[in-house]
Parts: sequence; structure tokens; C-alpha cells
Amino acid sequence: MKKIILLFFLTICFSCINHETETRYIKVTNKSKKEIYSFFMRKQMSLQAYHDESPEFINAEKGGFSLLYLIKPKWEKYIEQASDKKLKIFLIEKDSVDKYGWEKIFEKDIYNKQYNLTIDDLDKMDWQIEYP
Repeated sequence: MKKIILLFFLTICFSCINHETETRYIKVTNKSKKEIYSFFMRKQMSLQAYHDESPEFINAEKGGFSLLYLIKPKWEKYIEQASDKKLKIFLIEKDSVDKYGWEKIFEKDIYNKQYNLTIDDLDKMDWQIEYP
């Protein structure tokens, strides 16, 4: 009887799991000899965007890679809320951050590479970006 109750309980628990969790990620491969930061936002770079979105900066070692991901919502929903319906991905060399600091980077719109991508663009790129 205990096994039946446990099985019933587990069935209910698993049926309640929200299937809206995102499983896709963007792989950023750093092929340069410099360390880079990669992150994404819904808006163009600005000091206001820096304070509003508090982007998470991902450090990619030289010759390594980083993964950009969402847990919720799905990428489609996140991008739909973007200012121009495109995901903005920024790659910035660590040297620039050391020299200017994050607030100046956002204030002056300093970055080494920017991508403005739709879901179709990401699919065509197989969710992978290489720097440089």
C-alpha cells in the first residue's frame, strides 16, 4: 500500500512540473588569445539598461567557451519582450573592462562584438557563436 501511495504522489508531483523551462543555450567559443566577457540583454547598451537589466557577465577563458542560458521563460518569450524583438549578445574583452569599468562600458557603448539575433538566426547558427 505504501508503494502505491508513493507512486501516486510521485505521479502527481511530476505531472505538476512546469514544462516551460528552457533547455537551449548559446555556446560562445573564444578562439582569441584574450579573455572575454559575454552576456545578453533585451535592450541596446546604455547606462540605464545596465541598471535595469543587471546583465550577468560570463567570463570565458582564453581558448575556452561559455554558455548563455535562460531557465525561464523560453527564448522566444524573452526575445519577444526585447526592444526590437531581437536578442542582443555582447562580447567584450577583459582588457576593456579593466581599463574602463562596467559603468563606462555601458555609458559609452564599448564592446568588441555585438549580435542582434532572432530565434531563426540562432537556429541557423546552431546556437553557437565564435569570437573573433
